[in-house]
Order: sequence, then structure tokens, then C-alpha cells
Amino acid sequence: MKKILLTAALAALALLSVIAYLNAPPAGMRDGDFNVARGESIRVIARNLEKSGLVKNRRFFTLSSRMLRGRYVRAGK
Repeated sequence: MKKILLTAALAALALLSVIAYLNAPPAGMRDGDFNVARGESIRVIARNLEKSGLVKNRRFFTLSSRMLRGRYVRAGK
């Protein structure tokens, strides 16, 4: 039983570490404007953010946006 609990705790810690890493801002991130055109899909926005160096992983951005149902993604500057 102790082995199972220890394994589960280590797996949870590893998962949280990966999520924290993916959610952290990229090293050397700079301030600036990023435009989102009305009607752009989450995939297009994620690809453009990754190209601009504003997100590390476009797939993580896409997944988290879909989990939050796009509540925090708005067209504009």
C-alpha cells in the first residue's frame, strides 16, 4: 500500500512540475503588443504566439484555452 501511495504522489508531483514548466513565461520574454484578429481560431492564435516567442508550447496553450472555453481570448490589441 505504501508503494502505491508513494508512486501516486511522485506521479502527481511530476505532472504538476510539467504543468508549471509549460505554464511559465518563456525566458527572456519581452513586453509588446500582440494583435488577435476577429474570427481567428485558437490554433492560429497559438501558432502566432509561439512564433512571437510569447508562449513556449502552442499545444499547451491550445489545450488550456479549450479547457477554459476561450474565456480569456479576445480579439483586439
